[in-house]
Parts: sequence; structure tokens; C-alpha cells
Amino acid sequence: MLSSYAISVMVIHLFNLHRDLHHPLQVLRLFLHHYQRFPWEASVLTLEGAHPIQVGTSAATHSRDATADGPTGPAGGAKFARCANRFYPVLERLGKTLQDMAPAINAHLVAKKKAANPPARFSLRVCNIQDPVDDTNNLGYSVSRGNLALIDRALQLGSSRLESLLAPTLASTMVAPV
Repeated sequence: MLSSYAISVMVIHLFNLHRDLHHPLQVLRLFLHHYQRFPWEASVLTLEGAHPIQVGTSAATHSRDATADGPTGPAGGAKFARCANRFYPVLERLGKTLQDMAPAINAHLVAKKKAANPPARFSLRVCNIQDPVDDTNNLGYSVSRGNLALIDRALQLGSSRLESLLAPTLASTMVAPV
């Protein structure tokens, strides 16, 4: 099955894709809907999006745009504001610490990549989720074809059940289905 880290990458991908998510139910609804029909065997999921698998290669690659904006948080809400105000100083200190450490970390990673002989490759499997920290690590490595079928079915059932539970609310608020 999928690790919690793999699921976290999947959720962060949704936040990068849809910057207007404001409520956990929106995220759950989109998660179920989006991944129930995701082309796992033909794509590699990254934080930036799905990238087609190159036919005839054993490594999936993508480029990272260092200037791209990150996901935006939910706009408004007193609870979010309290949470943001509480954790902002901690996150700001953490960010500064990481910026100070970035050159050393980068040098270590470059040296590690040069020392590796031959270069490590992303191992393609039935379910392909690229680790944002290690581009060669497939977070879906342990998912078998049978488990992927179970995951897809669970996502389909979860999506249809959630839609049926939300149908009266969606009809009254005139929100379009996903």
C-alpha cells in the first residue's frame, strides 16, 4: 500500500494544482476524484504534476523551476489566521536556518551524486510517485498491480460515497461537481 509520505506528496501536488482549496473536505473530495482515474502506469507523479513516462527509458526525469511560486494557503478564516500567526515565527526561523545550510547541503548532494557510480535511476513500477527529496526514490515502489487495483477501487467508492453524502449540500449551494 501507499506510505503516509507518498500520500502527503499526492496531497501537496493537489495544493500546487488547485490554489483555491480552503477546506479539508474540498481536499478530500478532490483527492478522491483526481486520483481515482490517475494514469499511474503511464505517468510519474511529482509535486509539480504528472509527467509522462518516457518509453524505452528506466528513468523518469522532470525539471524543477526554482522561481515557481509555491502553493498558497487558504485565504481568510479566523482559525487559519490564529494558526498562521502562531507558527509563522517558527517557520520563518526554520526557513532562515535552511537557507544558511543550503550551500553545505547542496555541496554534499553534488558530491554524493558524483561519487555514485553508475548514477542512480528512478525505478519505474506500477505506481510511480517521485520523492521530492531524492529524485531516484519511487514512493510507490511497494505497490503491486493488485494493490493498485484495490486503491483505485477504494478511491472510486470513496468518491461516489462522498458525492452522495454531499449531494443535498451541493445542490443547495449550487456548487458544481468535481
